[in-house]
Amino acid sequence: GAFIKFVKLGFNRWRANLGKNFKEVFTYKQWRRLTHDLKFQLKAQPTDLTFNQWLGIFNFYLKSVLK
Repeated sequence: GAFIKFVKLGFNRWRANLGKNFKEVFTYKQWRRLTHDLKFQLKAQPTDLTFNQWLGIFNFYLKSVLK
């Protein structure tokens, strides 16, 4: 479903960090907030995140970006 497509977007570019892969989705300010709230590095790789961190990013996307 939608969550799987969202995660695939995070893995979109080879060796690119998540901030770059999601730069068309989140503002820099939103991304900084997510890294702080979900406790991952600003330039984290997709494989660095736990399932719960991925879920947190997706939930933020649903509530704050898609509204």
